[in-house]
Amino acid sequence: MFPTRTTIKDGLLVVDQTQDGRCTHLALGGELDLANAATLELTLHEALNLGQEVVVDLGRLEFLDSTGISLLVMACKAPTPSS
Repeated sequence: MFPTRTTIKDGLLVVDQTQDGRCTHLALGGELDLANAATLELTLHEALNLGQEVVVDLGRLEFLDSTGISLLVMACKAPTPSS
């Protein structure tokens, strides 16, 4: 099975999403702030609901405000669906 790849752009935020059947990898680029946090929140929510491991790569992120940090912390604390 080949990985599926999707790119989501919202203003200055770019989210490259890759799914390989076992893991969802979200590579963030640009800027994550109040203006586009809802886009990442929805993407994270969908990924977490798959019940797979979710990896968030912040390596290409140039700016992250407190809204983005809060969103990432809440995602870490989110309950995972039972498999």
